[in-house]
Amino acid sequence: MRRTVAAALAGLLLFSVGCSKNEDKIRPAQPFYSINLLPTLLGQNKPEEQPVKMHQQVMKPALELAENFDARLKALKSQGDARRKEEGAVAAEFLPKAKALREKLLDPRDTLLPYFRQANYAKRYLDALIGLLDNTVRQGKEAKPQPALDSRINAVRLAMTDAALGYEHEYKLITTGKGTFDFTLPAFRRLQKGWTYRQVRDNFKMPGTYLKGSTVVKGKNTVRQDDWLWQYGNAFVYVTMENGNAAAFRQEGLW
Repeated sequence: MRRTVAAALAGLLLFSVGCSKNEDKIRPAQPFYSINLLPTLLGQNKPEEQPVKMHQQVMKPALELAENFDARLKALKSQGDARRKEEGAVAAEFLPKAKALREKLLDPRDTLLPYFRQANYAKRYLDALIGLLDNTVRQGKEAKPQPALDSRINAVRLAMTDAALGYEHEYKLITTGKGTFDFTLPAFRRLQKGWTYRQVRDNFKMPGTYLKGSTVVKGKNTVRQDDWLWQYGNAFVYVTMENGNAAAFRQEGLW
């Protein structure tokens, strides 16, 4: 048993060194992943306990934090400039708590990171939540509303929902053996022209990936085209949006 563990540890160290020397060929090493695996290899933690630990200590509190923040904003009675300042003050109260959760997730002394996909979605959610709070604080300090900050706030709220959907799938897949994505041929056949990104995303219960965008001329009209990709395993769905609404879609590998 000791020889097996020693061999496994040696392999991890060699892999980290190899990645560091060949960054152009292999993704750069992230040593804390190897460090976090040590308690599991040494039998101090059961692998199946780590996803639950991450959920209970990081993601569940993060979701509750976002829910409480929105509830506080909804309860505000003020309007206009006064409301914007109050929203900024509330966000400033919640911001340190969100940052503390992200620090806990990334703490190299903890053992929350070996499940990379789950941890990645949790980090994306926390990054977006921190972005929401930070931009709300900034908006509260402005003398008048800033459209650019409003756009950022809308974007990070969208990113939060995307990350939450991905996280829920990974957590359920790890803990129950069944994920929550509905990435199937029947779901693809439900797609309709005119749908927004949010409608397509909610239909698949799965976040998409933005590929590219451009402005094209169609007849006398100028149209904004954006291409989105949904992918899981060997299955793909491509959706082209025109001015924010689905105009064309195709799939490969769904059944």
